Amino acid sequence: MKNQIITALVAASVSAIVSLTIAWLQLRQNKQSQRNLMQQEIIARYDKMVDYRMQYPEVLTLAKQWNSNCFTLIYDQKTKEDKAWAIYYGYVELLISYCNSVLYATKKKLIDRDLFKVVSRIFRTFIWRPPSSIVYAPTPAATS
Repeated sequence: MKNQIITALVAASVSAIVSLTIAWLQLRQNKQSQRNLMQQEIIARYDKMVDYRMQYPEVLTLAKQWNSNCFTLIYDQKTKEDKAWAIYYGYVELLISYCNSVLYATKKKLIDRDLFKVVSRIFRTFIWRPPSSIVYAPTPAATS
């Protein structure tokens, strides 16, 4: 009877160790799969951003000219220049979407710090301006 209990405990322990090992391996595989999917998403967003820049190269020069009046021009496209601001705003949305994906992936540890540094450099180059020059969208009451 004592040998049967010991044998059952050993068998249960071995079974538990095997089950935990398999579960751990599956967890690692799932994490790697998440990393691969996130990396593909980030690459796709970056490619879309580059394609947009190639299609509309003026977005890079418009960035330095942005001011609060540009919001009005985006929604009231009377001239070709007004439409250029709408195109620029589309680029900014792509860029923000790209940066948000990278920030999320970094927070969830789905990408490494090196890629995060590259994105930070991109963000500072094309979007970030000192806080004193940030222009916010006017509120509906302010535009009336």
